[in-house]
Amino acid sequence: MDESRSGQAKAFFEQSAIYLANRPSIRLRSEIIRNLLGEQSGCRMLDIGCGDGSLSISYIAENNICFLDFSTAMLEHVKESIPREFQNHATLLQANVEDYNFSEKFDIILCVGVLAHVRDTDKILNKIESILKPEGLAIFQLSHTGHFYYRLRSFFQSEKKEQYGYSLNKIDPDYLIKKLKVLGLNVLKRCQYPVVFPLVGRLGTDFTFFFLKSVYKSRIFQFLASEHVMLFQKSKL
Repeated sequence: MDESRSGQAKAFFEQSAIYLANRPSIRLRSEIIRNLLGEQSGCRMLDIGCGDGSLSISYIAENNICFLDFSTAMLEHVKESIPREFQNHATLLQANVEDYNFSEKFDIILCVGVLAHVRDTDKILNKIESILKPEGLAIFQLSHTGHFYYRLRSFFQSEKKEQYGYSLNKIDPDYLIKKLKVLGLNVLKRCQYPVVFPLVGRLGTDFTFFFLKSVYKSRIFQFLASEHVMLFQKSKL
């Protein structure tokens, strides 16, 4: 993978309307993160690849959040979403997390929808470990591309190299857990939800959200859930 991948990813996500069209999945991710983290206060939070800020902005009143994205369009959405009274709780950082040198450490880090797009996944995981405080929390989300339902969806609507200009990284959830354990991060909680099948998406955002949440909540339909969201905690020093 070379520098062109970063440029292609940046160009794709500058088209913020494409990302924001996936509103049911973003909404569910936000709920899942809230369920995993619970209430938090007095924390320094980093939202990597923050998009429009939907995943972390609900914590802005009681915490300080660094919204990081390499897309100026996404950060404009974040800026518009922050209540005026909490603007001093937010830092908007336009940067590529792969190349940025952090001068601080964080209590909570979100890495949602990011690992599929980076040049070197192991490098990112090492960096996140290095900037996470001892006993800090980290949330990762990834697609299990080997899952049958993901493959079925991809047969009808591929993740298309031509869509991004590059192929998405394929990361097995169990590999992520083992890799992070070596780095001193242990999984506390994990949950799953499905990708949106094209026919479901055509039935409207409300129905799509109902479908996603139904699978997420149901033990019976968990076999359809190819998307993994996991909460990790870093060990003490």
